[in-house]
Amino acid sequence: MKKPTISIVANFYNSRKFIPKLLYSIFNQTFRDWELICIDDCSPTNDFELITSITSKEGYEQQVKVIRNKTNVGISKAKQIGIENAQGLYITFIDGDDWLETKALEVMVTPALKYDIDYVIMNHYRRYPLGIKQPINNITDEYFKPLFQPEIKDKYFISFFGINKINVAYWGKLIKTDIVRQSEFKHINYPIGEDLLFNMYIFPLLQSMMFVDYYGYNWRFGGITSSKHNITKTKEIIEHFAEIYRIKRDFAIKHNYTKAVLPMLIELKNILLNNISALCTTKKVKSDVISLIDNIILSEKYSDITQLLSNPQYAEDPIVKGVCTKDAMLIYSTCHKYYKRQWKRRFLKSLIRFFNYRIGFIAN
Repeated sequence: MKKPTISIVANFYNSRKFIPKLLYSIFNQTFRDWELICIDDCSPTNDFELITSITSKEGYEQQVKVIRNKTNVGISKAKQIGIENAQGLYITFIDGDDWLETKALEVMVTPALKYDIDYVIMNHYRRYPLGIKQPINNITDEYFKPLFQPEIKDKYFISFFGINKINVAYWGKLIKTDIVRQSEFKHINYPIGEDLLFNMYIFPLLQSMMFVDYYGYNWRFGGITSSKHNITKTKEIIEHFAEIYRIKRDFAIKHNYTKAVLPMLIELKNILLNNISALCTTKKVKSDVISLIDNIILSEKYSDITQLLSNPQYAEDPIVKGVCTKDAMLIYSTCHKYYKRQWKRRFLKSLIRFFNYRIGFIAN
């Protein structure tokens, strides 16, 4: 049996209301030589039955493979199962609540095949309730131009270390399957930051890449991966980000990428600020938040932030000072002030959650 040009890996969990839009966006692609690998990660909403029903009704049984996990293994392992089953020359990913524009595959694969490109990346739409969409482009002026090493590393590797020039998610890309399998990336089974690490490990293996100026992926903002902050959850997130920082730092050292040092430290400081600030809601939780900050400071997991003291721009930053002097109260008061300044952003997020879960997500 002839192997397809593109393998599309889609993972599903509690995705039932989004499945028809995703499937038909693939069935209606102008490029037809694809296979779709659907991973139902033991979803309680009978995703498997709906996928197979629509696939059978539309006559795509030969192109769609549905794998049902016996237990929930998480986003990471679900994607890995898709990679292991992929037969295509190229692979691309789609999340269970998103969808593709009609020419997405064609626009990526045409130059990929013409120039033998390893990694093609397109723009995307950030989708809000009520059909509102925001175009998000990669920061480049080199569309439809084959790029090669060392230019790739020089210009775009920094995206994985705190300066976002390209979208670092799994989705919105076409990648040679062999390169994905050569990567030393180990799945961490945590939804935050895994996409970035997956692409970071692939990047040094690339010999060529291309940007295409097409908004082909629709990313549902505030979708099924959203969650609220609490002390326990925030502690997990902060510890997880510390581990991601360590992985990125070691990877940058391995590849002699010194320009990553400063943006990574700034990013680490901002992670602490943003996540602690999300907890500074009332005076009732003050002692609990300060206790959490103390725990973080004493654990030394964020101690690299003190390196910013040597940078004049950040030497007087209260978060940097607080970590350096182990002053939990200074960090708390800084985060509390930041929390109060961010009320508009919180209000917007609350509206999005309301429309997503109370009314239903309407997007055309």
